[in-house]
Amino acid sequence: MKTLFAFLLLALPAAAQVPTQYSVEATLKEDRDEKTGRPVFVCSGTTNLPDGSLLSTHLYYGEVFPGRDLRYGAVKVQAGTFSVSLPVFLQRTLSGTYVAHVLFNPYLQQRVVRTTMGDQVREYQVSATLRVGDGKAVREDRKRVHLDLARKIDALWNVGQELRSLVARDPSRDAWKQEVEKWRETVRKTVEACHDVAEYKALAIADISGEAVEDLSQGLHQLIDAAGAHLGDRDNAEYPATMARLFRILDIIRHDCRRRLGLAFANAVERKRLLDTAREGILMTGGLYSWLRKDPKATTVVFRARLEEFQKEYARQVELLLDGIPRKHHELVRGLQERARTLFEIVEKSPGAKVDPTQNIRAAVDAYLEYDEPLEARLKD
Repeated sequence: MKTLFAFLLLALPAAAQVPTQYSVEATLKEDRDEKTGRPVFVCSGTTNLPDGSLLSTHLYYGEVFPGRDLRYGAVKVQAGTFSVSLPVFLQRTLSGTYVAHVLFNPYLQQRVVRTTMGDQVREYQVSATLRVGDGKAVREDRKRVHLDLARKIDALWNVGQELRSLVARDPSRDAWKQEVEKWRETVRKTVEACHDVAEYKALAIADISGEAVEDLSQGLHQLIDAAGAHLGDRDNAEYPATMARLFRILDIIRHDCRRRLGLAFANAVERKRLLDTAREGILMTGGLYSWLRKDPKATTVVFRARLEEFQKEYARQVELLLDGIPRKHHELVRGLQERARTLFEIVEKSPGAKVDPTQNIRAAVDAYLEYDEPLEARLKD
């Protein structure tokens, strides 16, 4: 009995060392890779999670947005600490705010870790933020990256202009073949240079460098094929219309890219499309509370997720509109933003409102539409 009692006394301190609550602390800093000289982000921290715990780290630019992480890294806890390197950029770090989101996912852990934690096995997470550069540096870097992509888009568009000029000079077969090889190589290299660029992904213009550039590439290949067929058969009656259509497509894609990069103003069709899309988001927001109240399957969790989605999409459309109009019209658009903000605030508070907010929601939607209706005409001046 004495031996058993002594054993229990010795065992008690060990049991008392098991944490009653787990936590993770993390910091994010910028460093340089000693071998390559590349800039690198280092996320490190401390935790009382069991050694061997697997932590997933996602690095974001600006805010945590699932699916838009710049880099992912996994690391295991050792002696209560962890550290993971996250290389992103090749030469210099883009100015802005970076967020490292560290997650302990219980479903990814080894059995020994889960056993050690017992009934405290659940999700643990923490975020660490790093600010690189000031507001001026952020604006300058954004402009630099946008211009970089615009130059690549222009390089593709210029291939079409070179083709137009050469065809007008009625080239020989050898001269044509030589230029075609050069053009196809230019297109290939330019398209490759637009893919997997961290700066484009950070500034949310990767869709331009991906989809739009691919569209330009396809248009150019069709243009080259059509011109080549014409040089071999001058009696093709459809040739002028085909070439005019392809050149028009290239012009439209280039203009749309430059507008979205803030380097060209939106035309009347583009302004209308942006305003219509923003208006549609406002109408959908206005109907959220009615949906929550009447649909038996509706939940406040889904309600808030939808509201957040509508707000982000609205902000994106307005940002594109501001980038596509002269600065003298920005105050007009800000008036639209203020009315949208009023609606979003009312709808956000509606699930817990003591008084039925339906009338206030309708009034906010009507105020937006009343302001929005003549806006398109006012932006033409």
